[in-house]
Amino acid sequence: MADVTLAAAPRTDIGSRESRRLRRDGRIPAVLYGTDVDATQITVDAHDFGHIVAGHAGYNTLITLQLDGEDYLTLPRETQIHPIRLTVEHVDFVKVNPDVKVVVDVPVHLAGESIGVKSGGVLDQVQTSLKVAVSPNSIPDYVEVDVTDLDLGDQCRAEDVKLPSGVELKSDPRQSVVVIMVPRGLKSSGSTEGAEAAE
Repeated sequence: MADVTLAAAPRTDIGSRESRRLRRDGRIPAVLYGTDVDATQITVDAHDFGHIVAGHAGYNTLITLQLDGEDYLTLPRETQIHPIRLTVEHVDFVKVNPDVKVVVDVPVHLAGESIGVKSGGVLDQVQTSLKVAVSPNSIPDYVEVDVTDLDLGDQCRAEDVKLPSGVELKSDPRQSVVVIMVPRGLKSSGSTEGAEAAE
């Protein structure tokens, strides 16, 4: 995954009043921290940040923060979103080591048409993402689940999902990701047919 750059500026004034002023000026209050860097209060351009996370990788995009002549390889975390305007109110940037795996949530994309759905079943995607451990430079945009062979009553668990090389599952391996539900009407129809056949 290619990383992108984002200019950051330090901020010395903190507090809700200053944060509101920054947002009016098109800036996002933020903080940069990591195992080998002191927590630093910063700001970033709201438009630039929004453009970055609108890409395929979303909030799993590696971002090189440029601050006071230094580059910091980061991942955006703990993002606060305004409940009505849906704008980013605050974001934490965590400095990462390219040689050390990070734990992230990766979206689950479904592929194919389930044979169970073709038979009248209903597909229920229980999990829209999976927690995985992976090197920062190898974070996948998504993991794909092929539902083609799932029949009525079948399910795909987290442990059944084929992950790319180097990606380690951290979610509960037994949790359901996709289930092909059998509608009540279909169950009743099947029971009636079975009873008639028995007679």
